[in-house]
This record gives sequence, structure tokens and C-alpha cells, in this order.
Amino acid sequence: MFILSSIALCGVLTYHEARSADFIDQYYVASTVYNRSESKNKTVSEIVFEKNQYSSMKKFKPITKFNNFNSMLKYYNLTDVSSYASAVNACGFAVENQNKFLYFHDHSIKKFNWNAGAPAVKTKSFNFYN
Repeated sequence: MFILSSIALCGVLTYHEARSADFIDQYYVASTVYNRSESKNKTVSEIVFEKNQYSSMKKFKPITKFNNFNSMLKYYNLTDVSSYASAVNACGFAVENQNKFLYFHDHSIKKFNWNAGAPAVKTKSFNFYN
């Protein structure tokens, strides 16, 4: 049996939210998972699958136990294993992050309702907010 750890599950989310982004963007995206978990006193799994939190995860049911690693890859549509490994690596670094980013969006989103303030950090692909 293969059970997804919090870092591996964060990797699933980071893969779907930022797999084509560079490592620092992946690290910041992963940081939002741990920061929300801490600020809301919830598990990583609860945060990843919480309604209206991460759009890439709304198509998946919160499953964390699989027969094997390959069945997990297939269920979460992780088609590029090296990109998933990079996302998991970013999550490993983000566990002890120093920033307090709670939210982000990519640059294609021009108008949004959840935060009217200026981003704390702008990267090549995303805006991050505290």
C-alpha cells in the first residue's frame, strides 16, 4: 500500500499549480499550503482539498491511500514524474519556509475578489500575497 504523506500531497498540488514554473515559484506555491495549514489549524490534506482554495484540485476526491505509487500517479494525472519530483522537492523546502504567503495567482488573472492589496512578491509567473 502507498500512503501519500503531506509533502507528497503538497507535491501533487504544486505539480498542478506550477509544474512549468521555476523552482522558486514552486517553492512559494508550496509555501502557501503550509502557511494556510498553520494559520487555519488544519492538516495539509484539509487545505489542499478545501473548497474554493486551489482550483487545480477541485476535480479530485481526497484520496491519499493507493495500491502502489503508479496508481497514485495515474489517479492524480501526474504524467511527468520528474516534474512531480521537482514539486515534491519544493514542498520539502517549503515545510520550514520563512515567508508568510497565503495566496497567489498567475499573471493571466487580472481581476480577483479575494485580495485588493498589492502582492508581497511578484515573480515571473505569479503574484504572491501575505
